[in-house]
Amino acid sequence: METSTLKPEESLKIIEDIIETEKLRFAESGFIYLFWGWLIIAVAIAQFVLIQINYQYSYLVWFLMVIGSVYTGYYYSRKNKKEKTAKLSVGGRVLFATWLVITLNIFIAAFLLYADFANVMLFVILSFIAFGTIVSGAIYRFKPLILGGIAGNIVAFASLHIDYGYWDLLIILAVVFSNIIPGYILRNKYLKKNV
Repeated sequence: METSTLKPEESLKIIEDIIETEKLRFAESGFIYLFWGWLIIAVAIAQFVLIQINYQYSYLVWFLMVIGSVYTGYYYSRKNKKEKTAKLSVGGRVLFATWLVITLNIFIAAFLLYADFANVMLFVILSFIAFGTIVSGAIYRFKPLILGGIAGNIVAFASLHIDYGYWDLLIILAVVFSNIIPGYILRNKYLKKNV
């Protein structure tokens, strides 16, 4: 077995990335988790009501997610300018890539391949979100996000046995575990640290 020695520049880069990832971890205020959590809950409630009144195009409320995505991009670009951080840490790049792929896959599955995934659509979407939440929790080293992702994944499997008319209630349940509870815990930690 061959061992290799790192050059001083490589060692310094690793240490720099660790420090930047730790800054990312401690700078997380929970805002973005709460923003997405409450947005998804509002849209899920709206769709549930529209389904109950037999509105044919109840799914159209989910296009509000596009506005949420635009706002998220704006929020992070403004945050990076304010903190003068043009370059993402390794953890930041992993989170960005993870959530970008998840967002694109959900969009493709939900809007372009709906006919192929109709019966398992919620399972697909919640599984993607659970994966992203667990990855986020691992990068932040924040157990409530990991546990929230696991709970969201359990809800994803439960969705395979629940009628479509009640899927929005499952979405709310999953989001409470994966976004709302961890988001408020992060928010409280952030506020205590920055008092």
